[in-house]
Amino acid sequence: MADRCFTQLLAQQEESMLDQSTLLRDAAAFYDSWGEIEKSHSLYIQLDEIHRASMKVVDAITAAETEAMQQKASQYAYERLFKQLQQTSGLIQKLVSALDYQSILLILMRELPLILPVDDLLLLIRSAVTGMLSVYPADEGKKAQISDAHPLLLKYRDSKSPLILASNRMIRSIFRESHESDQGSLLFVPLLYQDMNLGYLLLYSAQYAAYDRGNCEIMNSLATGISNALENISRYAQAVSQANHDPLTGIQNRNGFFVEAQNLLESREDAGGLAGYGLYMIDIDDFKRINDTYGHSTGDLVLKKISEILNGICEGAVAGRYGGEEFVLLLPLREDAQLAGIGQQVCSRCAGHIYFEGQQSPITVSIGACRLIDGQDINAALEQADMQMYRAKSSGKNRVCIS
Repeated sequence: MADRCFTQLLAQQEESMLDQSTLLRDAAAFYDSWGEIEKSHSLYIQLDEIHRASMKVVDAITAAETEAMQQKASQYAYERLFKQLQQTSGLIQKLVSALDYQSILLILMRELPLILPVDDLLLLIRSAVTGMLSVYPADEGKKAQISDAHPLLLKYRDSKSPLILASNRMIRSIFRESHESDQGSLLFVPLLYQDMNLGYLLLYSAQYAAYDRGNCEIMNSLATGISNALENISRYAQAVSQANHDPLTGIQNRNGFFVEAQNLLESREDAGGLAGYGLYMIDIDDFKRINDTYGHSTGDLVLKKISEILNGICEGAVAGRYGGEEFVLLLPLREDAQLAGIGQQVCSRCAGHIYFEGQQSPITVSIGACRLIDGQDINAALEQADMQMYRAKSSGKNRVCIS
């Protein structure tokens, strides 16, 4: 009995030792796995740190590339703006040398598309005399389609600086009918000189949002140059007018007559149906007596009256005060008989009376005329007309003599 109990106890102890051995093996295996886990976790941490460091490097590279691109874009924008300013400065210098409005338009048509996107343009110039707008279109064959009453000008006429406008029907109506796109852009540029409106420059581009504030700044500078050029042309025209016009009568003086006569002859060189030109020398009879009797102020009135008659004798005629009481007249002839007929008409219209303190005195003129043919020297023809005028005086005055 005792042996059997001892045997059972021994068996239980062996089983317990086996369980402990298994437990120890499992524990050893667990600790080995945990070590691997710890190693793996440590490696993960290292990889995460490497990844974070890599991302910082990538971010730094991206930031550097972005900054470089921004600097490059900024440099490009600066270079582009600098080039535009250089071109604008050169354009202004060319405008200063322009002597007429058409020259300004041609310069703008040629140079502006090199600076800004321009598909069409209009130059509107206000007359200093009438205040009306004259339209200088890029397409010379297109009729003017704008006036002060146009809705666009009514809406923006008080603007002092360039405006960017989107294309719409009102804007497209100003330009050619081919501009049908709703995506186009307009740059509306007032032209001011010392706060006085000289007109407008309208630039059209078929591109959407073609203009920006930088373009406005460029056009603001250019508008000043255009306005100065317009003022120069106006002053030049006034100086030429004063140099070529008689201040008392308002018609051409001797120099102005030769200029306008040459223009008339050149403009009609290719005109058919002409029988040449009628050239007339006209002298007021007894003008010294009028001055001596009634005074120089009355003599001035007579000179003005004769000038008005000659200036309105017929369309296309050029009249001038040749000197003193002598006048000269050039006009195209449709037939030879007109030479004498117009001379008689001038003589009849000039004949009249002046009244002074209840007295009257007749006014008459003596006229010499000749026919000027193509290619003939106008000075030689004037000598002929002058000789005929003296023949009219010696023949009794108040008449026309023709060579």
